[in-house]
Amino acid sequence: MIPLRPRWWEPYVGGDYLWRGRDPGRGRAGVDCFGLHAHVLRHDFGHPVDDRAWLYAADESIGAREAMAGIAREEPSWRRVPWEEGALALFKVRGHPVHVGTCTHTPGIVLHAHRAVGVDLLDVFNSLKWKDRLVGCYLPP
Repeated sequence: MIPLRPRWWEPYVGGDYLWRGRDPGRGRAGVDCFGLHAHVLRHDFGHPVDDRAWLYAADESIGAREAMAGIAREEPSWRRVPWEEGALALFKVRGHPVHVGTCTHTPGIVLHAHRAVGVDLLDVFNSLKWKDRLVGCYLPP
């Protein structure tokens, strides 16, 4: 995928995390991981993707696994790719593939939203916490 502008991730870094949030960017309401990825694909890569917020339970403690299972059912045509800018990076948390980020042009660097850090860049390959959790990278049809 080709971004519509270089350094597309800059306006998002420092934004707040909000479960089921769909308002990314510094000083905005907040966003969750899939909401951020869907927004980035739509606004920064020109590729519309439904955000699937309707799949999420209202309670974050039970909703992440349900949401990702629903997304997996809804998006069977997503294809696995090598590291590619704009691709969805899928991560396991507690053994389940429930966290996503967006691959940047630098292999290993992902834009993601997480309740512990808000919206930030993650160096996957050099992170003891995240490097073994990466399932793979995927692109929508």
